[in-house]
Amino acid sequence: MGIPSETPDLPACDPPERPPVVHAFTPTFVASFLQSAENSAPGPDGIMYKQWREVDPGSKIVSAIFNICLKLNKIPPSWKTSSTVLIHKNGEHEKVF
Repeated sequence: MGIPSETPDLPACDPPERPPVVHAFTPTFVASFLQSAENSAPGPDGIMYKQWREVDPGSKIVSAIFNICLKLNKIPPSWKTSSTVLIHKNGEHEKVF
């Protein structure tokens, strides 16, 4: 079997009307995650969780930014990247791989 020589014309269809899967981010919701996040190394933007907690203690700014992204249905490409650094803690270096 191969690829058919013709493809049928399918009628266009609209997506079903459904409520959004994600509700608005409240400052309380965002703050709960920032408070429980460990102070790990920063990502590519260089910002640590500790800094977000200090600059925006009520998480009003961060939750507003998240809600704008949700409303516009856009996530900045830089939010989809991360930096991973493997840190050897014990044992032989040669046995890492």
